[in-house]
Amino acid sequence: MQGRYIPFPVLEVDTPPNRFQRWVQLSKPNAFDRPTIQECTLITGGVLFAPLILAFSSVYIFTQPEFLTLRPGKRVLFVLVLPFLFPAAYCYVIFGDLLWPMVKRVWLRARLMRKADRAVRELMNGLR
Repeated sequence: MQGRYIPFPVLEVDTPPNRFQRWVQLSKPNAFDRPTIQECTLITGGVLFAPLILAFSSVYIFTQPEFLTLRPGKRVLFVLVLPFLFPAAYCYVIFGDLLWPMVKRVWLRARLMRKADRAVRELMNGLR
């Protein structure tokens, strides 16, 4: 058995971001679904932890190589604009990308359910 190589299996590490990504991907709602637990959790967490996320994200941006390679004038302008631009972008992501599609789906579901209810009533009235 000398000289024989037995490879060890490479195991994929199940990190918290991987588990979180799998959990978020569990919900793939269609037009007739109510808001999922994943959507409600992301929106609630995004709104409740917004100050913490914004604070740490803005500090994180200052350590990025793209920021550090800017000229001093652009760097100062970036620092002055960041308090206004970053919260607006964060709100756009929370409300525009997470909440608005969910609201549109709920409205569509309600409209379709009203149409279905009306159609069933008309059918029942036609049978009498």
